[in-house]
Amino acid sequence: MGLLPTLIRIGYILLLTLSLIGCGQSDSSDGSKHVVSDTVTRSNKERRIYSDSLLSFDDASFFGIPIKGAISENDFQRYKANYRSKCAFNSAQMDVGSNLYIISNCNEICETYLAEPATNKKLFLPSNFDQGIINLLPSPDCKRLIVFSSYDMPSYGDFYDHRSELYSFTIKIEQGLDGVKPASKVFSRKWSMADVTWVDDSTVAVKVYSNTQPADKDYKYYLVEL
Repeated sequence: MGLLPTLIRIGYILLLTLSLIGCGQSDSSDGSKHVVSDTVTRSNKERRIYSDSLLSFDDASFFGIPIKGAISENDFQRYKANYRSKCAFNSAQMDVGSNLYIISNCNEICETYLAEPATNKKLFLPSNFDQGIINLLPSPDCKRLIVFSSYDMPSYGDFYDHRSELYSFTIKIEQGLDGVKPASKVFSRKWSMADVTWVDDSTVAVKVYSNTQPADKDYKYYLVEL
């Protein structure tokens, strides 16, 4: 047959053998290549599930509670001065372990979110007013969270159903956003809220007023049991 055809045939057989060996390694019983591929696919899928995921609770998720139990201005100031919490929220990161932080955005309407960078999930902190929430405060034991907002212009009735609102959540900071659950709400058509502080782990004190431009004597102070 001649030397050249023989060498070509031998080369073809070697190439085919190497190809079969490569296929055998790809389908090897340890499945290493498939594990890597599945891991990448699964990781991407999980990221797609949570990417830019927006969570929110409607008003019906919170049960209504009343403002009651009048207190003095001195009482309110004392509660405010003594307020401390085991955790705090800011725009960078939560101080204690759960890796939650605050995002605020104002473009005609102000919105505030609790964000979880590990999943890109965000929880909308409720406010029915265009200017958004005034403040959010965790309870002293860091097992509850309140947010409140208010509106005091005479025309509030033309735009809103009430003048002020306070929402409370139960929180488990070690669970991130999965640990934030809706609890109670306080709506008022009579009062605007100027300030709120915690009294203990389940009670807050509110500073309210009825006039649109309150004088000091117009402020009243009440307890709210959450």
